[in-house]
Amino acid sequence: MDDFRTRLALKAVAVPDFISDKDAYVPHPELVAISNAILRGFDLEQIADHAWRFQEQHKAELPVHVAARFRTIYRRIGRHLHFNSFAA
Repeated sequence: MDDFRTRLALKAVAVPDFISDKDAYVPHPELVAISNAILRGFDLEQIADHAWRFQEQHKAELPVHVAARFRTIYRRIGRHLHFNSFAA
């Protein structure tokens, strides 16, 4: 498994620093689904698009830190794909 994918998948469901009860934290189900898709090898561009669209469509009901995770996933994948296009 690609090291980038592993790190991104783990960060997608990681406990935020500001959460005091680390054991009680449950990541958003859509973040878990995205993390699983990353690990299973789904197309990164499609995952990034899905993350962006999901946070845009559910912006009103998502906690701020969860919406930020979706945007971060989008940006990290974009940077990864951009840098790899130059390496090819």
